[in-house]
Amino acid sequence: MRVRISDLDALGRVQARTLRIYLAAHGWRRTSEDLRSTWTIGEGAQEFEVLPPSTDHVPDFTNRIAETIRSISAVEGRSELEVLRDLFQSRYDVQRHRLDYDGPSGTAPLADAGAALKSAQGALIAAASSLSFPERQIFPPRASGEIADLGHRALAGPISEGSFVFTVWVPVPPRLVPEEDLVLFEIEDEPFERAATLRLHQAMTSLSQAVRQVEDDHAGIEAFTDRLSDGVTAVLCEAVATMVNESRIGLETSFSWALDRPVADRNQPVVFGRGSQEVLQEAARHIRSLIPEEEIVLAGNVVRLHRDARDGTGEVTIAGVFAGDPDERLRRVTMTLPGAVYDEAIRAHDEFDLVEVVGELYRRGNRLYLRNPRDFLRIER
Repeated sequence: MRVRISDLDALGRVQARTLRIYLAAHGWRRTSEDLRSTWTIGEGAQEFEVLPPSTDHVPDFTNRIAETIRSISAVEGRSELEVLRDLFQSRYDVQRHRLDYDGPSGTAPLADAGAALKSAQGALIAAASSLSFPERQIFPPRASGEIADLGHRALAGPISEGSFVFTVWVPVPPRLVPEEDLVLFEIEDEPFERAATLRLHQAMTSLSQAVRQVEDDHAGIEAFTDRLSDGVTAVLCEAVATMVNESRIGLETSFSWALDRPVADRNQPVVFGRGSQEVLQEAARHIRSLIPEEEIVLAGNVVRLHRDARDGTGEVTIAGVFAGDPDERLRRVTMTLPGAVYDEAIRAHDEFDLVEVVGELYRRGNRLYLRNPRDFLRIER
């Protein structure tokens, strides 16, 4: 028996524009360009027709919303609750990560659930980082700027019963130009949030294909290294391996896209089998080995400054940690910075701000130095 929605408050929170975008994205046809027109799907005896409200302020708004959702439910063979959930997610890209553990339905060991949620955030940040820094295979240990902002604004959504299913909701800015509603699927100049989730979908899909190529065709590490440009990174391999962990079914991740910015042909779930964990961990180890050992990303605080003149180059020492160091050992690394960058290091020192820098590490005696320092960034508190 299907549940019929009668909650007027819930129905009243659906927007007329959101409902129209949903209908268009799911194959319904509007009978005219008038907002008050009907929408149809199917042909002949299998044709369905709905009359959604034209605005959010019509007198019978909730009844019209309920009737439209009821018709959508019948056509799609889904419950009204599922349709309503999709309408509420109109401004979020949602990832559903499905795992399975021993224990009561919909539960997971607390430690594993916490690790899975943290890994899902790590996978999202890894995808966003590979989008912003496509030439890198290592990233700063602490995200900054729009990448950090994305990680902070993403939400952990409801957990479903049955298998352990947790969701990650990424807010996507709405379209503000009415003409954009006529363009159903991806448009140029997508906002960073949408670009990041598209990148995550691309990277996880490509990673799943690499794992299958190794398992089915006995391919080597090139199955992964040939896909580095798709966003396959060591961090992503490690994050997915953690989510697979002890799950009896492995990992199944599906994507649904903000209705405000529909996406076509990206709805197939991405699957990693139970035995893929070791493959992913080995791929991560090998990808990290491809990075020259002397090239590092250092993040920390400026602890020493020295310059012989009022301006020009100067020597800086940073106490921090290297990206990817599992022990997070504190190192003191000295480097020479050009004048303008040195001035930025002074401000970071005075304000106790974190900094990050990329360069080639070398040792002289017992001291560490950074050759060719670049991408110096001050992270304001």
